[in-house]
Amino acid sequence: MKTKHLAIIYLLILTIGTIVSIYMPKVEMVGAEDTKVIPDEAIRLRILANSDAEEDQAVKRLIRDEVNEDITKWVEELTSLDEARDVITSHLPDIQATAEAVIKEQGLEQSVKVDFGQAEFPTKLYGQYLYPAGDYEAVIITLGEGEGANWWCVLFPHCVSWIFQMGRL
Repeated sequence: MKTKHLAIIYLLILTIGTIVSIYMPKVEMVGAEDTKVIPDEAIRLRILANSDAEEDQAVKRLIRDEVNEDITKWVEELTSLDEARDVITSHLPDIQATAEAVIKEQGLEQSVKVDFGQAEFPTKLYGQYLYPAGDYEAVIITLGEGEGANWWCVLFPHCVSWIFQMGRL
């Protein structure tokens, strides 16, 4: 009888363990050798929303879509950082106009400030891509007060849109 109870307990523990392992979220470990670090020569795009209000975050995403689409077209064939800088700098008024048009279409009264220069970024790991903390060259679009969560991606090289939402810096 004692053996029967031990067998039932063993089967019960084995069954519970199996069920738990099936339904537990899987965590994929990325080894150091698999991590890809973006180059220091990358140019980023950063958009700071006016606030964390849903309306301000939504307009940030609309501007992101419009501006990212334009810039991707401008730099997709470029291979040198100097060329990318020249092209992006020459199109800053276009970026400003695009962002202002989206603000106007949404019926908002927010200022838009577009800069190209150094911006501070925190360390982030997104999938297998490592973004080390530091000051990086970036197109920075500040909407209104610029106090909301921001969005960013890598514009150059290769117009890679490694996108994710970050909190305030």
